[in-house]
Amino acid sequence: MPAVKGTSMRKVLAFAIAATVLAGVMAAGGCVDAKEYDRVVAMNRQAQDSLDQALDRQRLLEAERAALEAKIADYERTIAFKQNELDLLGGANKKLLADLDALKAQLAKLQNAAPLPLPGPVKLPALLNEKLMQFAKENPDLLEYFPRDGMVKFKADLTFAKGSDEVTADAKAALAKLAGILSGSEAADFAIWAVGHTDDIPLKNPATIERHGSNLGLSTNRAVSVFQALADGGMDVLRIRAGGVSKYHPVEANAPGEKGNPANRRVELWIVPKELLLTAN
Repeated sequence: MPAVKGTSMRKVLAFAIAATVLAGVMAAGGCVDAKEYDRVVAMNRQAQDSLDQALDRQRLLEAERAALEAKIADYERTIAFKQNELDLLGGANKKLLADLDALKAQLAKLQNAAPLPLPGPVKLPALLNEKLMQFAKENPDLLEYFPRDGMVKFKADLTFAKGSDEVTADAKAALAKLAGILSGSEAADFAIWAVGHTDDIPLKNPATIERHGSNLGLSTNRAVSVFQALADGGMDVLRIRAGGVSKYHPVEANAPGEKGNPANRRVELWIVPKELLLTAN
């Protein structure tokens, strides 16, 4: 039999009670005592009140059940979403670990490689040496010139923004002038090694790490940027070599706790005989 709710249930009960009262009356020969009638009516009213309370309780329980079902559905959706996030993070973590292993292998290879064969003292033609000394005097804050070694050292903090390999406008102008000097006839038998250096402070900015990977990548990319600036200034690219050595060739001690030292952040331009380059010209 289908369930009967609300007003219909009340009507059924009232009808049942009325039928009971009628049956009692008929059984008594058609007459009923007034007290008995009042008692039956009171019973009917009490039954009606009990039914109303039961129906109210039923509606409350149904509302609570619906709320719980909705909450469970929300939890299930949240769990599915979080599981998907965990799966994605797991994949990203595996890639990061693989990249880290590759970088460690690259670093171990570089550390076990032979030291960079930087040249010793070099004697430059007098006119070239004079031009380089004058060039250094014109840019005292940006660079230094070391005649004994034939080396021009650019200070990285003035040549690049922090964590960047993009040459600043002032440094680019100076490198263009240096390219002009090194393109003169007195420098025809010489070439340039551009060597990038950093201090021991690890890269921290996510964008910087994404671009350079490590201090080794930063030092190399900075050397390449100087290479490009010299080429843009008119110097023959076959007379330029670029590379980075990270923190492994400091000129001064870095501060304890990987605090670095500005003196170690630099790009050195070594003027060497052309035959020392990989490709003879």
